[in-house]
Amino acid sequence: MVKALYALAMLVVAGSVHALEPQIVERTQPSVVFEDVTTDATVRGQTRTYIVQMRDEAGLVYEGGLSGFLATAPQAGQRYDANASHVQQYTAHLINTHDAALNALGAADRKVYDYCHTMNGFAASLTPAEAAALKANENVVQVWEDYAYEINTNDTSEFLGLNDRREGLRARGNLKGENIIIGVMDTGAIPENPSFSDKGTFEVPKMCDNPNITNPHRIRACEAIAELNETVQYDAPPERWTGICEAGEGWSEDDCNNKLIGARWYVDGFLAGRGSVVEG
Repeated sequence: MVKALYALAMLVVAGSVHALEPQIVERTQPSVVFEDVTTDATVRGQTRTYIVQMRDEAGLVYEGGLSGFLATAPQAGQRYDANASHVQQYTAHLINTHDAALNALGAADRKVYDYCHTMNGFAASLTPAEAAALKANENVVQVWEDYAYEINTNDTSEFLGLNDRREGLRARGNLKGENIIIGVMDTGAIPENPSFSDKGTFEVPKMCDNPNITNPHRIRACEAIAELNETVQYDAPPERWTGICEAGEGWSEDDCNNKLIGARWYVDGFLAGRGSVVEG
């Protein structure tokens, strides 16, 4: 799903997400959904969003060799530090090469995103002729047109069979997600969904709905379940977590918790392709 590289929201959770009422949809071929992304009369209606990979190594794997730029690839046992000064100097160099490639086309104002860390490249709104010219550039490795794909499901764990009571990964490993950071490229999320709650999700027996219940054992059982469902089930995020909970449309910094520990709002690429956020 190429668009997930830069167009959608990335959610990072500390537990397994299990959405309610799963819907499995039939896989379909990609369809182009791009709309106008510029007011230039010579370009309007002719552009598509393209992802361009450049030849220089990304920050995560650059081991040195370019004059004036130290190696940025982490040493064995170390973590990649995107905020380190020598990494920022190198990624600034990569961005300059992106800009130079677009300037040569007269498309400097149509860049959507820069990629510097795990891939060296950028996304931009280009005409097919401009994309072809970029592909012929000796500093360009590949050019892909960005397509929109229909999602296959809104319940990945069910779709992959992870919840099977006997064979599912969750059952075999007794997985809860504690102290595990899972990065998810998502099509968006609703923070009120119980899937993201860090509190209990224990099913309440129907007997507890009876306001006239008198059996003391049943009353205590119902009270215990209610208390569990109000109790946070996850510890604080691991100390190695360095992300943030970024505000976006319908999303605030307070919508994260001990299960949904962070979120990022990536929308520029989606807007470049569709022109607006899908309502709802």
